[in-house]
Amino acid sequence: MAGFTQAHGCFEINVVKNSTYKTGYNVSLEYSIWQKDKLPLELLYYHLKYKGNITQNSLGIWCYKSTDFNTAAHLINYFDKYHVFGGKYIKFIKFRKVYRMIQKGRHLDNKGIKKIISIATKGGSSETSTQEI
Repeated sequence: MAGFTQAHGCFEINVVKNSTYKTGYNVSLEYSIWQKDKLPLELLYYHLKYKGNITQNSLGIWCYKSTDFNTAAHLINYFDKYHVFGGKYIKFIKFRKVYRMIQKGRHLDNKGIKKIISIATKGGSSETSTQEI
């Protein structure tokens, strides 16, 4: 999975402005990976206890995607043992850092949200986002 992720996967931190939340923002962690062959993604889906979803785009490429918090925990445990490299590793470290902040409830106060937004947007990565609804 580390090799597939290195080549065709991403770790995303999504911070969406939404007035229905106490802080005015919803924070989610998203892991996605694309493959031409569906089987490796089905095996991943099975390994992750059927969390997330698998879809196919118009070009025939398959994508596994999950925003499930428990899935993020499994992924973090895996990638702490089997590393990705370079920029992908930096994105993973940011993903893991925000995961731990959410675990501690820091996404529920304004100071924590500001820190999460800073982590998500630092470096201008296309694999982090802040948006408004």
